[in-house]
Amino acid sequence: MRDGAFLQKNEVIATFEGPAITILSCERTMLNLISRLSGISTITNKFVSKLIMHGVQLLDTRKTLAGYRELEKYAVRVGGGTNHRQGLYDMFLIKDNHIQIAGNIKKAMDAAVKKNKSKKQIELEVESLKQVDEFLRLKHLPDIVMLDNLSYEEMEIAVDRIRKKAKLAKKEIRIEASGGINIENITEVAKCGIDMISVGTALTLG
Repeated sequence: MRDGAFLQKNEVIATFEGPAITILSCERTMLNLISRLSGISTITNKFVSKLIMHGVQLLDTRKTLAGYRELEKYAVRVGGGTNHRQGLYDMFLIKDNHIQIAGNIKKAMDAAVKKNKSKKQIELEVESLKQVDEFLRLKHLPDIVMLDNLSYEEMEIAVDRIRKKAKLAKKEIRIEASGGINIENITEVAKCGIDMISVGTALTLG
């Protein structure tokens, strides 16, 4: 079987030959690994299937088992999802704790822009419409905005305001939704007009 193939119940996916002592010594480890990664791919595909008609991209997160990130993110890709960040090094992500430490969104954004010598993408997490309005007044706008735990109505309002500002500023700003998203509510989130939805625990730690 190839990675990404759909399997039927009780279908044989591989056959091993060799010394029994060798096979039995690694059998359980192999089965555990294949089962876990197949489960991640399967649930990822279920999420993705709910987003296809809305043109929304499914992202994973860094919520993976210790030491298994590369494998689990590969499983997400096999299931049709998209890997977001591998670690803290490949993007500036300004979260609520960064904003608190900096003092406000402006100071946090200014610090990120100043230190962004390699021109990495900057993503800003906002938790309210007030914070949306706050960052939309800034000179430096983020490349991605994460709407964290906003209601459907708040997301729609935020998307409208961000789209209008991006058009005026002639800057592409991608909008991500995150927080409490599961297989039951992901379709409603997708209808809010966002570009991406990130799912962590439900994909890789469920």
